Amino acid sequence: MTRFLTAVSVVALLAACDNEQPLVFPDDGTETNLENEGTVTDGDGEPILDEEGEEIEFADNGIPEPIAFNLVSADFDAGDETLTVTITSLDSTPLEAVYERNTALDVDGYVAFSQQEDALDRFFVGYGQSSNDGNTTGVLVMDGGQFTRFIAGVYYTQNNYTPHVSSQPDNGLVAYTGRYIGILNFDELDDSQLLTASSGIPANLLAGQPARVLGDVLINADFVDMQVNGGIANRRVASATALDPFTLFDIGLVPADILENGTFFGEANRPDASAVGSYGGTFGGNEASGVAMGVHLTGDFIPEIDNEEEFGLIVLTKCGLAGDGPFCDDAQPDFDP
Repeated sequence: MTRFLTAVSVVALLAACDNEQPLVFPDDGTETNLENEGTVTDGDGEPILDEEGEEIEFADNGIPEPIAFNLVSADFDAGDETLTVTITSLDSTPLEAVYERNTALDVDGYVAFSQQEDALDRFFVGYGQSSNDGNTTGVLVMDGGQFTRFIAGVYYTQNNYTPHVSSQPDNGLVAYTGRYIGILNFDELDDSQLLTASSGIPANLLAGQPARVLGDVLINADFVDMQVNGGIANRRVASATALDPFTLFDIGLVPADILENGTFFGEANRPDASAVGSYGGTFGGNEASGVAMGVHLTGDFIPEIDNEEEFGLIVLTKCGLAGDGPFCDDAQPDFDP
């Protein structure tokens, strides 16, 4: 669980940016078809270390712990537009919570859901998407914070994975383009999705509605050298929030090894190459037809404030296939769709 920054507090930052910020922080906390366990490693089998030099572990669901965080499992059905979620705690009375479809929160490329059991409970936002062939799926869940903490995580699965096989022996490069959805650890100014409390309870005890971030994505993968990298640009808030006067850095996803099962884990950087978090995901489908990945930003990626934190989701179809992304016209696939 992580600390959360309220909209009122963000406005106050304009006058006092050096003060300690009341951010909501994550609640530190499992089932995918990813057969990963133990320590996260690179393509040579060497452990990947975090910023403190500690080995990064997989959660029980096979997703790296910094990405999975509190999210144990999720079942997103793109056809029926349904989402069932299991997190560590506090989203609903049943262990598996069925989130409600929420078209008011839809963004380009992702299907929105929400969950709030009553006006005194946390308000969760969920986003899901699958690649066009359904072989790669990702889900992002995060609440709007309550009692100085938030709950969040990303979940992804793949089926029928085989690596991209180039028809040109000297070229295994493929591209994936599309949209990004992220959620930050502070409120939107708009709280229209929250249930209304009528008892006179102090507002500071109630849940918030989290701020959302949109962006454009390019992922490039090399299935000869088995490397992936990419970036998230044009990052902006989805609706009016106290974040509006602030800078949202573009994010670089630095090169990482693609493992034999199609999964990967790497570092996220801001434009000056400073590390600001991590990303992890999986390719899925025949010849890596899709990719699903999560992003967890924890460093100084909004220069005007401290202790900001963001979870994000990327789900894309390979350029050259039906249902590919909006910028794929510039790609030159080395295969026949």
